[in-house]
This record gives sequence, C-alpha cells and structure tokens, in this order.
Amino acid sequence: MQLVGSNKIYNLATKVNKKIQKSKKIDEASKEKYNTIKMLDSLKINKLSKNQNLNVFWESSTAKIEIWDNGQEDGDRINLFHNGKLILSDYLVSSTKKVLSVKLSSGNDVFKIVALNEGKIKPNTAKIEFIDNGRSFELLATLSKEEEASITIIKKEP
Repeated sequence: MQLVGSNKIYNLATKVNKKIQKSKKIDEASKEKYNTIKMLDSLKINKLSKNQNLNVFWESSTAKIEIWDNGQEDGDRINLFHNGKLILSDYLVSSTKKVLSVKLSSGNDVFKIVALNEGKIKPNTAKIEFIDNGRSFELLATLSKEEEASITIIKKEP
C-alpha cells in the first residue's frame, strides 16, 4: 500500500542515509544499525488477510510477480487469478520463487489469491512480491482454507 507523500518520505530518508554513510564521525557499525533505507524497507511488507484488498499504484504495463514460502515449507497450496482468469492453479508454495510476468490491461487489474488448504502449519502463508520498474511491493498472505484476498493495481496517469 502506498500512502500519499510516501515518495517524499522515502526521498528524505535517502538523503539522510547518504549523509550518515558519508560521515567520518560515525563508526561503521552505527552506520549499518541506523540505515534509514533498510528501516523503511522493513516496513514495506503488507499483510493480506481474509477478504482484504490492497491497492497499489503502478507505472508499467506488466507486473513481475514472485511467489514463495519464506518460512517452513508445509504444503500450502494456492490459486492465483488475474482479472477473474486462473493464472496459477493448485500451486504448491515452496522456498523456490515462482516468477510470473503478467501483461496488465488498460484499466485497473485485480489479482486474487485463494488458499486451497492450510498445509501442516496453519494458516496458509505465501510471500508475494509485485515488481514495477525497480519498485517492489512485498505482501504476506495469511489465509485459512478457502479464504481469499486481493491486490488491485491502479495505473498512474501518464
């Protein structure tokens, strides 16, 4: 999810981080510990729960999607839909990233994830990353069996 003004915050954090990294008065351990970009990136993961929809602002005409299990592989299975069309069927989520490239429509695009089971460890979890022109949006879908959540891609006006 991108909030109004988040680009400005990110740009300011980048400037602060550059000053910190260039400073000779700050030791290397502190530079690493107080890296503002890493702090912001750690907050970028959005959690997707039952019936939730997350809106993402988008620039390009395609979406690169990576799906994987970032925890213990436990047999979670999902379906992934793009604008109502099944594009990933009965997929076993594993630690190996599944990479998809999807051409987007001229309007808004909706991706829906459906949990088919809960594997050995409840709930069904899948890490999903949407990549757009060097920007990425990380999501953690945590769903029970037959629950669904969605991501709506809203294209920015040219």
